[in-house]
Amino acid sequence: MAFTDSDRKQFLAIVPPATQTPTVPAHLQDIVDAIEERVVLFADDWSDADTNITPYTDGMLLYVADVAALFLRLGAAWTKVYPKSYTGTTLPTGDLGVGAADGDLYFKTS
Repeated sequence: MAFTDSDRKQFLAIVPPATQTPTVPAHLQDIVDAIEERVVLFADDWSDADTNITPYTDGMLLYVADVAALFLRLGAAWTKVYPKSYTGTTLPTGDLGVGAADGDLYFKTS
């Protein structure tokens, strides 16, 4: 029997029909897998993300803890969403994360 879509059509063919006896582990796994790439994901660092979150899908949101930044996956690349500006007393370093030089603003305060 065909599975149905979620009400908002964000998860396609994910809900088993009421007439089917669910295979709970398999059906739960399908639901979790469908939802997982549509939530804000978390990784300790880029190595953690590359090990545990791939394959990446356009539209994913990922918070990377070691650079304290939120990224959006667009066109097979990560684009930084937040923060887009930094403040400090020294010149910025290159270790601020992917996209640190792509349109970010740096405010040197002294």
